[in-house]
Parts: sequence; structure tokens; C-alpha cells
Amino acid sequence: MTGGESGALQGAPLSTTAAALIGATIETRLAVVLEQLQTDTIALDDLTPALQGFVLHGHGLALASTLPEMTRAEIDRDQARADADRYYQLLFNPRKPLKIGPSYVDIQKTRHELYSGGAR
Repeated sequence: MTGGESGALQGAPLSTTAAALIGATIETRLAVVLEQLQTDTIALDDLTPALQGFVLHGHGLALASTLPEMTRAEIDRDQARADADRYYQLLFNPRKPLKIGPSYVDIQKTRHELYSGGAR
């Protein structure tokens, strides 16, 4: 504990009773405000800066917990789009198929004949 905190709290065990929890005295009012936020009765701008901080911090934590799943889904979506584009090109490409030329071995044989003084 820091020096600025009261001596009564130092070393005191944390209790799980409602009276010992932070915000227990204003819990009903906060529950009402939360319900109003969820039903869009009030806006985030209507809250005090401290309550805005709590709401935005919770939003940030929720976003951070879902970010890996969203990233994975975006990668899968991009891969599926690329696959669909590739398959579409393979299926409906109006160009004539490329003629397959001689193999590497045949090309090397022709080169050898050319550079060794002509075909034998």
C-alpha cells in the first residue's frame, strides 16, 4: 500500500461482502445507468469523465480479447477470396491455354548441339 492510503486499510484482509467492495454504495445507481446506456436512453457523453473511463476501459478489454479471433477470421476470409478469384480465373479465363514447350533436357540437348558446332 502507498503512504497516502489510510492506516485502517493497511493489512486488513479483503472481504467479499457487498459493503467492502468498491462502488457497493452506488451499485443500484450504476446498474440503472448501465441499463440506460445499453438501451441508448443516454449517451456516453452524458457520463462523468470517470464513468466514461470505466466504460471505455471495459470496451478496450473486450476488444483486445476478441482481436485474435477477428484477425484469424480476416485471414481466413482473405484466403477464401483469393482462392475464389484463382478458381474463377482458372475456370473462366478467355485466353487460350499455353502450349507446353520442350522439356529442360531437350533444350539443353539443343544448346549443346548448337554450341558444339551444329547438329550431329
